Amino acid sequence: MVSMSKPRAGMRDRISVLPDALLSHILSFLPTLCAVRTSILSVRWRKMWTSLPNLDFDDVRDSFDVLIDPNGKITFTTFVDRVFLYCDSSDIRKLGLKILYSKDFSRINDWICTAVWRNVVEIDLCLSCQEEDFQFPQSLFMCKTLKVFKLYSNLRTIKYPPPFPGCFPNLKFLHVEFDYPDPDSLKILSTRCPMLEELAIFGSIEFGAVCDINVFAPELKKLRIGVHDLDGNCNFSINAPKLEYIDIEAACLSSYYLENAKGLVTASILYCGVEEEYQLFFLNRLAALLSQITNVNHLSLDICDPCLEVWHHPFYFSNLNQMKLVLRDSHYWEVLALLLTKSPKLVNLILVDNTIFRDDEHSLPQWEQPESVPVCLLRNCLNVVTIGQIQLLNGWNYKKWRNQVEFYLSMHQNMDLCLIEEQPLELDTESTEEDRKYYKEWYSSNRKAKNVIRTSMSDTVRGSIIEPELAMDFLEAIGDKYQESDKAEAARLSKRFNELEFSGKGSVREHIMELIDLNSRLRDLDMGVKDSQRKRESGRKVDQLLQSI
Repeated sequence: MVSMSKPRAGMRDRISVLPDALLSHILSFLPTLCAVRTSILSVRWRKMWTSLPNLDFDDVRDSFDVLIDPNGKITFTTFVDRVFLYCDSSDIRKLGLKILYSKDFSRINDWICTAVWRNVVEIDLCLSCQEEDFQFPQSLFMCKTLKVFKLYSNLRTIKYPPPFPGCFPNLKFLHVEFDYPDPDSLKILSTRCPMLEELAIFGSIEFGAVCDINVFAPELKKLRIGVHDLDGNCNFSINAPKLEYIDIEAACLSSYYLENAKGLVTASILYCGVEEEYQLFFLNRLAALLSQITNVNHLSLDICDPCLEVWHHPFYFSNLNQMKLVLRDSHYWEVLALLLTKSPKLVNLILVDNTIFRDDEHSLPQWEQPESVPVCLLRNCLNVVTIGQIQLLNGWNYKKWRNQVEFYLSMHQNMDLCLIEEQPLELDTESTEEDRKYYKEWYSSNRKAKNVIRTSMSDTVRGSIIEPELAMDFLEAIGDKYQESDKAEAARLSKRFNELEFSGKGSVREHIMELIDLNSRLRDLDMGVKDSQRKRESGRKVDQLLQSI
């Protein structure tokens, strides 16, 4: 017979002493199905889940095992209905619904209406059913407590009530992501949201579809748009007098009209460029967009086509204080020269060097001396930071190389994730959507970091180290290799420095410069001292030599 082990003396059940409100708060971070499962723990836990302020349902994740009846029928909708029925919480703070297979859209409408009736604050809705139409309930647009609404959909058609004044009366954050929708399905973006402060629009527009998106948001401060408009038939009209930040990412640039955008402070534009036959059309759009953001203080530009013609248009960034420019090939240096002449108040310049130089003369930096010195260089002390130049790892510069690698990875979004966060567990049937997203991001970061490490090493060094699977292990393996070699190199340089005497041949200056060079190399190994001290020691040695003579 297997006996149950008794708790050891002195051990306490710390969870049981927590108040119900705190336990309910902890459960609210779990998927609702997992929270419901805790009801079997004890009598006290039987109804603990009924006071959850957050509800999170996923018909893929929640349809395994316990949600399949003996007849094989998926009972996800029944489970959600019962949760809403038995929840005694009068208010629902957050509702998360991810629907992939369920086609009973009337039930989804009921759940949304129930959440609205219970004063929901945040709704995160994902609809991925194929070839189905969905219509939002009118009550959603009238909800006075809703502040955050996130919508992802690959449905062809989503229907809304006609836009009317006062819809979403207190909504502050709206995130919409879509895949090739019917243009009428984007009407939600044209609703007038009087309190909206942040708007994010992502997705893809079907080739040939014409979409007109009119945003009127008097309190909007932050706008992010990442729409893949394959043929440039998407037109954005933005009326946001309090807009402070705009971020646009596009393969083919849509048409943008910014009305009342004089308060814009920060702008970021990533434009991937198009084939040569369409360049002129989209270059004119890019120039039109840039001419509407000339009042910004901070500007970030990552444009895959240098398109020099754009920068000859008559617009100037009269208030620009800080600029970040991504350099991708030799012609970008010409763009830099033109931008300097258009930015008289520029103080801080960040250059991200993504250039791949080859040995042919056409790939080398092209710099033509401007006819006159840019005003920003005459009036201001320009601070320039270059990101992306990693010194090639050789036999004696490990510490400097590692610092540059870590800095480079930290300056690129999520590229250093594998160095600062723990490795995720392997995915299984119980892995959540967040687990899968983190798993994908972490291993993508690991792959990119290894590429940076590998390509910044000399062939000799690369061939002497076995490359492990993880980037962190790669860095540690390189560190282990150079820890012993650094000690040997430091001992050799220190011995050379201490034994170096002025022989009387050559100049005293050459002798001092050699000492400084040795000390600089020792300092890279954390063993150097101040150059002034070495100079005094060198002078003392010279005085001793002259006295002996």
